[in-house]
Amino acid sequence: LTDGFYEWASSEDELFGSERVIELLCEHSDMPAEKLLHTIRIAVEAFGDTKQADDLTAIIIKKTDD
Repeated sequence: LTDGFYEWASSEDELFGSERVIELLCEHSDMPAEKLLHTIRIAVEAFGDTKQADDLTAIIIKKTDD
């Protein structure tokens, strides 16, 4: 994930933070990668009632049990 996710600030200048990203990754680790990324993006956008100030780029790679 690029810093655009965890550096998204609310109108009170509180950052979303890497801790929240990690919590979401752990909480939803059973989701398919595409849905997990969508969940994180929705959480970030809901947190910040400000305009997007940075790029939001991510790659999620999941290990499968084959």
